[in-house]
Amino acid sequence: MATIFGSIESLIHDTAQALIDNQIATKMANMSTSYLIAGFGIVDDSLKVLRDITTTKPPPQSQP
Repeated sequence: MATIFGSIESLIHDTAQALIDNQIATKMANMSTSYLIAGFGIVDDSLKVLRDITTTKPPPQSQP
């Protein structure tokens, strides 16, 4: 029974060590941040297009 728990403990330790060594948590945070930045960049660009489309143009001046 102790061997099973020792194996599980070793598996958990090795997995945690690999996650730390490969900086998985940091990479996941960076990926999430990149998706958010890209998403809000698209929203910003869409708002600029919408603003440009809905701009009121001054009436043409009549020629004397």
